[in-house]
Amino acid sequence: MWSKSNPFLNGPFEPLTQEYTDDTPLVIGSIPAELSGALYRTGNSQYFKPLNPDRTHWFDGDGMTHAFFLHGGAARYACKWVKTEGLAVEQKAGRALYNGLYGVSNVAQGELPPGAPAIKTVAGINVIPLAGKVLALHELGSHYWELDPLTLETIGTFDFDGRFGDKLLTAHPHIDPSTGETLFVALDYKAQTVTCFAVDGSGIVTGEHTADLGSRSWIHDFIFSKDWFILFPSPLLSDVAEDGAVAQGNGVLSLDRSVGTRILLVNRHDGSTVTIKQPNDFEITHFLNAYQEGDALVIDACIADLLPVPNVPPVGEVFPFPFPHIQEPLFGFPRMVRTVVDVPRAQSVQRAFEGVHGEFLRMNEAVSGAKHRFGYLAFVDPQKGGQGFNSLAKFDFETGTMQLQGVEPHYPMIPGEPVFVPHPRAESEDHGWVLSVWWDPTRNASELVILDAQAFDQEPVARVKIDNRIPLAFHGNWISRSQLNSR
Repeated sequence: MWSKSNPFLNGPFEPLTQEYTDDTPLVIGSIPAELSGALYRTGNSQYFKPLNPDRTHWFDGDGMTHAFFLHGGAARYACKWVKTEGLAVEQKAGRALYNGLYGVSNVAQGELPPGAPAIKTVAGINVIPLAGKVLALHELGSHYWELDPLTLETIGTFDFDGRFGDKLLTAHPHIDPSTGETLFVALDYKAQTVTCFAVDGSGIVTGEHTADLGSRSWIHDFIFSKDWFILFPSPLLSDVAEDGAVAQGNGVLSLDRSVGTRILLVNRHDGSTVTIKQPNDFEITHFLNAYQEGDALVIDACIADLLPVPNVPPVGEVFPFPFPHIQEPLFGFPRMVRTVVDVPRAQSVQRAFEGVHGEFLRMNEAVSGAKHRFGYLAFVDPQKGGQGFNSLAKFDFETGTMQLQGVEPHYPMIPGEPVFVPHPRAESEDHGWVLSVWWDPTRNASELVILDAQAFDQEPVARVKIDNRIPLAFHGNWISRSQLNSR
């Protein structure tokens, strides 16, 4: 589509060209009656042909929200573009006007219409519930977008009443089940600071602390424990604050090996910080969880090692995965690693979990911030073929064992992020279901696969098949019917 050489515009990544609804998708198996709510997913579908299709990045385009509504054993599906300010400008012009934020187009985008935003943020990273609202998120803007939870229409914007000014709000907030707060970070790349803050159930900010980040490190995700916000700044930098970086087609990512990878701890109570330099450089895109055991802080995440490449290509062409013309990758394939921090001594050690390679980590978030036993992730099973991830994995941190799920035994399908939904009467951490959207190459279409988490490698409980594909994308969440009705 628009480019034969760019994998992010073809196959499982190919954008949709229209919005879809399906009131009666094909259901194979039985949807559990306890699953009453909606799985919201988001990603990118370019509305117009990009300025340079051959170099369009996976992270760029126009945000599109997808939802599977489940109730009474039945399903409904819908998808709709998020009406961001930049998309509205392009729709009025009838063509693409903006360069992507992460891609290196090497094309100057031209003059924008009066009043147009300087860059086009893409509401395509995450969908969350907050204060009775459903919000679509991006990470290079100072506001989110509120969606109608049933129609997915864009209602307006949400920015905590402008409290954080021009700071860039994270697309990866986390809920602390012990307090009921949702935790956020906001980046100021000009000042090189990070503001860590907590929000209560009504959307009111209950506390915030601003800390020195020490660099322009690109921060995609963070994690938390009872006492700490936890970030891993790395040599991967964001140039979004540099005038002209996006307009000239250079993208916002760059690399500075002199920066080094560090652990930055920001105390949730008093804002004090602890910084621990790491002996080797790596990037953490997503965390699983963190918890405290005495003075030790345990952090589980997938890391991608920074490789010793002599000639670094434009970073937007090698991260998170290299374009086909790149001869040497800049980052290793993500692998599961546990970091244990001795907080009083400001020291850390790491150990890898052998054979656990993948991404898009999720868990039963009812135990977030506390010791967990299980994690779920998109995985590459070497016994199966396909383009990238071809399985989901359930990893048991207690036994060190892993179960795999590939759905189809005769050909590879490609999974999206696994979302855990606990049973309403859960008796154990893995009592519930894992929901994930998979792409089927034989149909060029997608389906929602529902797994019994306690029978993870067995036949799916249900498969909800739609006729259109959902481009391989990023994040989302399950929002129960009771949460939706509380608006």
